[in-house]
Amino acid sequence: MKFKVKETVHVYDTDYQGIAHYAAYYRFFTDCIEAFQKQILGQKKPNFSKGSVWFVVGESNAHYNRPVRAGDTLEVSLDVALVSPSVIKYAFEIKNLTTREISTYGYLKMVAINPRTWKATNVPQNIAKKINQGR
Repeated sequence: MKFKVKETVHVYDTDYQGIAHYAAYYRFFTDCIEAFQKQILGQKKPNFSKGSVWFVVGESNAHYNRPVRAGDTLEVSLDVALVSPSVIKYAFEIKNLTTREISTYGYLKMVAINPRTWKATNVPQNIAKKINQGR
């Protein structure tokens, strides 16, 4: 399932040379997940915080091919897969629409946990079903 959002590189994403620093890419990833959760999974709040399941980052990766700069417009693509009963993997590709180059790719593995015990738990069935339907 491919899901796409557009982002703008803001001044606060950059260093003094106007180039986005590494943490900005994780903001782009996270903003894309939040939009996906709202638009595709039907979740109104990020991280499903009112429910009995939280999602925490268990693993992350980013590979930087080309820098992006303040003012650039980006297309952030997300591909999602349920990789185990308790883990959702979000794979990303960031294309700089200003230069037409692939800037970055990476992933976040989100682990479903019980917030009371901080132990892994299963991804809720309604979410797993929507993810699997899109594959």
